[in-house]
Amino acid sequence: MKKTKIPTYRSSAGVYKADTCQPVRAAVAKGSLSLVNLAHGHYPGELLPKDILPGLLSVGHWNAKHSQNWGLDWHRNEGLELTFLRSGTIDFMTQNISKKLTPNDMTFCTPWQLHRLGNPCIDAGILQCLQIDLNIRNEVHKWSWPQWIILTETDRRELAQLLLYNPTPVCPADSKTIHCWGLLYRAVQDNCNLSHISNIAVHINEILLLLLAHLRKTKGSTEHTLQPMLSLSFRVVQNFLEELKNVPSQLEYPWSVSQMAKMCNMSESIFTKCCRQLTNLTPVNYLNQCRIDHAINIMQNQPEKSITTIAFECGFSTSQYFATVFKKITGVSPKEFISVLKTDNTR
Repeated sequence: MKKTKIPTYRSSAGVYKADTCQPVRAAVAKGSLSLVNLAHGHYPGELLPKDILPGLLSVGHWNAKHSQNWGLDWHRNEGLELTFLRSGTIDFMTQNISKKLTPNDMTFCTPWQLHRLGNPCIDAGILQCLQIDLNIRNEVHKWSWPQWIILTETDRRELAQLLLYNPTPVCPADSKTIHCWGLLYRAVQDNCNLSHISNIAVHINEILLLLLAHLRKTKGSTEHTLQPMLSLSFRVVQNFLEELKNVPSQLEYPWSVSQMAKMCNMSESIFTKCCRQLTNLTPVNYLNQCRIDHAINIMQNQPEKSITTIAFECGFSTSQYFATVFKKITGVSPKEFISVLKTDNTR
């Protein structure tokens, strides 16, 4: 059997691989989770023929009848991902939000957005999920919708903009949206020999239209005290900075201001201005602050590690530079800090 190639995203920050849902597969194999899902590519479930709804990565639901001993840790998917919680609860996190979802909550993640389900484990509940591939594989690719998505080009562009710069990717679904997710649930559940493919396509389009209507309504109530284009830049930079702060693996990359700005698709001057207003620090100083915070966490929880190892893990090129930055921020050297920690622990 031919092995399915896992999609990747190439950027100046490195290469990201799409999640393969291994914890879900393992739970289904053990019988602790039931899954009803139609899929293309590497996603679990009943595989659709290539010419049926191409670009639909996954649509269906899982049913966890009891709390699980696994979760979907920080990961990325190549498509637009929408979820709808039919029953139960579940923890949902992105770089800048953490929320316990309750029934009828809906989430949306843009392509390659970092997110997580479970903290650290999945609760009992029924979660519907829908993923659409928009063919984003590098920084310059634009959203390319499958042909069976019938929204107008204008609506597609507006939906993309509202999703990309929406500060809160969680919302309670209104009655129309709840009804539409219910219709999609039954269409996937009852699909036999591809008998409900048209229904599935119609319901997905309606969900996207309802989501567009919701985002249009809430647009004015979100953070629009800044000029529109400037507020969009702030949101992009804020998401990037949150990821630096909360995802240790990002700190290992040898970031320059130019690379950080490129990652946010803006000039160095605009990126630096946004960073200063959001953090009161230059990009380099903010990055170093995140790295030192991470180093302190390692020292406190893994005292056996050497200073050189900690320096490299936190993205510093040499232990000498690490020591210089550490003392500038904390007022003591790494050796002095560790010595104080050891003294405190022996008391």
